[in-house]
Amino acid sequence: MIRAVIDTSVLMRGFMSQRGPAGRVLVAVSRRTFEPVVSESSLVELRRVVSRPSRDRHRIDQSVAELVMSCLEEQPLVTIEATPALVTIRDAKDAYLVRTAIAGGAAFLVSVDNDLLVLADDLRPFGVEVVTPARFVQILGAD
Repeated sequence: MIRAVIDTSVLMRGFMSQRGPAGRVLVAVSRRTFEPVVSESSLVELRRVVSRPSRDRHRIDQSVAELVMSCLEEQPLVTIEATPALVTIRDAKDAYLVRTAIAGGAAFLVSVDNDLLVLADDLRPFGVEVVTPARFVQILGAD
């Protein structure tokens, strides 16, 4: 089964609209079409972003968010604390995603963040392909 780390920004886009590639990624999570790779850091970040007050908060479909959170929380947690920083990351706040992907043996890191997308060549030697939600949906054959 394909293993992938899904960036919080992709999940949030899907929570706000189930149409489009991010929404289709959420459908794939709920149908267990692939195995999400999750660390404690990624769950903490997702919970923080979902619960913070923002102008977009009212747009989150809470039932979808709860279903996806439940699916992610069922996954075994990858320990990333001992994983060294193996690549240079422009935005240090994204380091947990890269470390989760490498430590968890993910084949994909799905993101819309340019700071992560530019790491495609750097992460390839670790077996991680950085892709957009649209490309990931194509790979899964879920489009």
